[in-house]
Amino acid sequence: MQQETGGFTEFVPLPFVHMATPIFLQGRARRGPTFREAVLMHSVARLHYATLIDNIQVSWVKMGVEGSRRILDAGANDVGGTLMDENISRAAGASHGQEMDVDTLRALVEPLGGLWFSAAPSIRRCSRDELIEGFLDELRRDTAFTDERVEVLRALLVRFVELAMVDDDLGDLRVAVQALNELTEASTLFSQWRDVPKLAIFGSARTEVAHSLYEMARELGAAMAERDGWSSPVPVPGSWKPQPRAPGASTHSA
Repeated sequence: MQQETGGFTEFVPLPFVHMATPIFLQGRARRGPTFREAVLMHSVARLHYATLIDNIQVSWVKMGVEGSRRILDAGANDVGGTLMDENISRAAGASHGQEMDVDTLRALVEPLGGLWFSAAPSIRRCSRDELIEGFLDELRRDTAFTDERVEVLRALLVRFVELAMVDDDLGDLRVAVQALNELTEASTLFSQWRDVPKLAIFGSARTEVAHSLYEMARELGAAMAERDGWSSPVPVPGSWKPQPRAPGASTHSA
C-alpha cells in the first residue's frame, strides 16, 4: 500500500512498557523489548523502509532522553516533540515521559550535528484566504472540478465565513446552514430529472378546485406536459394527471 500511495510519512516504533501493566502482571503478556532490541528495531526500520518511508521517529517518552540520543545515532531522524503531564507511559512503569520542554529537546538533538531540527517551529494563524485556498487546492487534486466551479465555490465559502465573522446571531448561521441543507436535499432528489424541462406553477393552497384559477393552472400544466420533450417517460394515454415528483409538468394549486 505504501508503494502505491506514499501515504505514510513516518514510522514510530513504540516499545511495550510492561512493568506495571495489568496484562503483564496477570501473566498474560511477555516482557517488552530490551534496550538493545529497541535500538535494533529503529535501525532495521531505517533499512527496511528506505525509499518508502523517509522518517523514523524515536519516542523519548518510551526511551528516555539518553536512549533517544543513542537511537538518533543509530538510524532514527526524528524525535517526539514537547509534552506536558503525560501519564500513560509512567502509569505503565516508565521512569520518564512526564514532560519535555524546548530547551531539553534542543540539548538532545543539537549535539548530534547534521540533523535538521527546529526546536520551536514558527507557529502562526492561517488567514481566512489561506484556509479557503488550501481547501480548494485539495479539491482540485481529488476531484474533477472545473475552474468555473471552483470559483463559484470560493465565493460561497468566502460569503459564509464573512457571515460568521460579522453576524453575532448564531440563529442566522443556523438558518443559512439549514437553507443549504434543504437546497442540497432538493438537488439530490431531482437530480434524476436534471435534463428534463420542468414547469412549476405557484399559488395559494386555499384555492378551491372549482375555482377558475385552479382550472387555468391545470390546463396550462396539461398543455405543457404534452409538448415535445416535456412529457413523462410513461405518458398517461387519453388524459393528463398530475404525478407528484415525476418528470414533466409540476403543478401546484393556484
